[in-house]
Amino acid sequence: MSGMFFGTNQIKKIFYGNTEIKKVYNGNVEVWSANKKMPVKGDIINFNALANGTNIRFRVLSISGNVAKLLEVSNKVGASAFNTTSKTAQFDNGNYYQDYTNSTLSIKLNNTYYNTLATNVKAAIIPTNRVQSCYTLSTTHSGSETFCLQVDDDSTQMNIYYTKVTQKTNGELNCFALDIDDIVSYFNNSYNISTTAIKKNMFDLPDDDANVYRFSSAAATNSTAAWMYCTGNSPGSYIDTYYDATYQYCYCVAAFNIDLSNIDFQIEG
Repeated sequence: MSGMFFGTNQIKKIFYGNTEIKKVYNGNVEVWSANKKMPVKGDIINFNALANGTNIRFRVLSISGNVAKLLEVSNKVGASAFNTTSKTAQFDNGNYYQDYTNSTLSIKLNNTYYNTLATNVKAAIIPTNRVQSCYTLSTTHSGSETFCLQVDDDSTQMNIYYTKVTQKTNGELNCFALDIDDIVSYFNNSYNISTTAIKKNMFDLPDDDANVYRFSSAAATNSTAAWMYCTGNSPGSYIDTYYDATYQYCYCVAAFNIDLSNIDFQIEG
């Protein structure tokens, strides 16, 4: 707790965690105001997110004012297929790819997971119009829609190129799986993105993590598959379509947009 006094009108600022409480003495009148310190992009925050009181850690993927896009980094939301039965839909380029709308994965996050959240957290979540991307592997740089994944978290060093082919709108969702576009956006649309940065600076995973995490992005070269993030020690972590959409043993990781002004969170670090 700290206090400061200025001029004829005494102003006292008291800090409780992330909240700055200002007490102004103006004659015989006391005026109180509170200003919650908001996190910045890249911060990890924690709060009691689940209805059972469980404290969960989140990475701040973006923030504008009080509204942040958060990614869970301490709570794997079970395993799920992308679609228990393969289901395709038409994308903006006219072709058909694996569909995230009402998919098994979307229902698990937007319905089942959402219903485990605390009442105040659900009330603060802002439904978000989500767009599903569709990517393909490229052999080299193929224009502005290509990024290079630099596999550098293992002794094997290599570059893998991914090009965005098309997209489709999924509609409004409360909770959702990350899209590859979210990865690119988090790293400021950089052409080069390292696997170490994704693993540590985004997902906050330990070095020895060896799991598979579902993305919402469809695969252009295989309409029965969707992209996933595979971690491990050899050949390092990478983004792949190793399993088809019906494979049930990939972890879900939840993301959502939320107004933090009424959430009692703590900023780590």
